[in-house]
Amino acid sequence: MRLLTGAPVDRVDDDGVHLADGGHVRAEVVLAAVGARPATAWLGTALPREPDGALRVDEGFAVLGAPRHVRAVGDVALRRSARHGWVPGGHWDGALRDPQTLVADVLRPGDAPHADRAPYVFSTQLGRELTLFGAVSPADEVVLRGDPRSGEGWTALWFRAGSSTLTAVLTVDRPRDVGAARRLFTAPALPELDRTRAADPALPLRATR
Repeated sequence: MRLLTGAPVDRVDDDGVHLADGGHVRAEVVLAAVGARPATAWLGTALPREPDGALRVDEGFAVLGAPRHVRAVGDVALRRSARHGWVPGGHWDGALRDPQTLVADVLRPGDAPHADRAPYVFSTQLGRELTLFGAVSPADEVVLRGDPRSGEGWTALWFRAGSSTLTAVLTVDRPRDVGAARRLFTAPALPELDRTRAADPALPLRATR
């Protein structure tokens, strides 16, 4: 099995997939996984919507720019996070856990602490277990724990440029780093790690602060 990146598709026909650079991938079945957009067009102008249809919400999932009793959760919500900025809700983990925060805010407005969960996705690709916590900015700098070319597990750490502030963690077949990454993103602020120590895969990630 091969994984091709940066290879735009020109067309698909009975012979398979034809790439924009002239390449060809033979295929009997083609799955187009192109992402999703919130289906909120039916709201019209009743609520302020983002260009992709999402609704910006605060930490209690109240829609910004609307009366506070108007709430949105799940795929349509773009949640405000003190740590990570604006967090999209298009993952089952958000749909599973965020309603609890919403209900707590409705029942006890201003009293219940808001659960500022880190953005989180996971997947199995080409036999590898991938997990991502946090949100990456184009300006962030990456530090590797382990060598992706070795065939062993490894982790990528993103830091704000020129700082020790950790913004995101991607693990590949590193289950011990998964639990550590989850715990790192539970404090009110983004965690601070020693970059040199964090790059050493022999050290537990939690011990590199």
